[in-house]
Amino acid sequence: MQNLLHSNSQNLHGEPFLPKPKVISVIGSRGGCGVSLFSSYLAHLVSRELKDQSVLMADFDVEEGDLRMIFGGQEALRARGYGELIDVVDELDKDMIGRVIHKVGDLNLLFSPSPEQLLDSLNLHFFQSLLNCLRDSFRVLLLILSANLGMPSTRVALSASDLVLVITEPRPFAIRGLQRLLALLAKLVPEADLRVILNKFDSVQALPTPLVEKAIGRSIYRKIPEDAALGLLFEQTGTLLLERRDLSVVASIYEICSDLFLVGDFKGGETGRSIGKELMSAWRLASNFLFGK
Repeated sequence: MQNLLHSNSQNLHGEPFLPKPKVISVIGSRGGCGVSLFSSYLAHLVSRELKDQSVLMADFDVEEGDLRMIFGGQEALRARGYGELIDVVDELDKDMIGRVIHKVGDLNLLFSPSPEQLLDSLNLHFFQSLLNCLRDSFRVLLLILSANLGMPSTRVALSASDLVLVITEPRPFAIRGLQRLLALLAKLVPEADLRVILNKFDSVQALPTPLVEKAIGRSIYRKIPEDAALGLLFEQTGTLLLERRDLSVVASIYEICSDLFLVGDFKGGETGRSIGKELMSAWRLASNFLFGK
């Protein structure tokens, strides 16, 4: 991608800052891993930072997408999804896309088709045309995918992604699913930048992180703690507590957002500046205490 930005600076973990993605896909090792909640927080944080309504979150899980149910209540249930574009797929432009966009603040949402729409027409050609138009129309795309890698939407999104975030829980069933998923992804998109996020890593039934890393043969990119009340609030009302950085889940996703996007020209928003200053201040205090610097 021509617009990816790189930086030689380091984040608070001493790691190089990552390139700024254009297309991010989020996929779970199984249903219920927290893909929708994580993606929604990340997309809202990025859209607030950019402040130019150029971020789109699209539900590419054709079979079990739930963004329509979560956001906007009855208005969202009546909102049009990309299934409305089937008949005009070869003529797609930004105006046509705009007619099926559902807006929440500065964030653009694109819902999966309604159940009554024919899925046979949602083939590889449809999603390739749709994604090409979306990439030309928005600065950042965040795509929620089905774990069914045979779905045309999933295959097209993965092949176009700059970054693939794989969400899993540290439980035996989920880790077995993760092993299978990573093996399939390695064959389908061998050059993809895959990062594994461990959700609810501190739950009572969680496997130790080193054991998970040994099982999957790679390091965990980031960990998110458990907060059942926060998840329930999101699932039932679509409520995102973006200002509550005192909550460990929200703080963890803020950190991931900073790692992925606070590089290059992505430093303009007050949110990013305040997060960066607070985290850097805390790091300096800790360094002075531990190392006497």
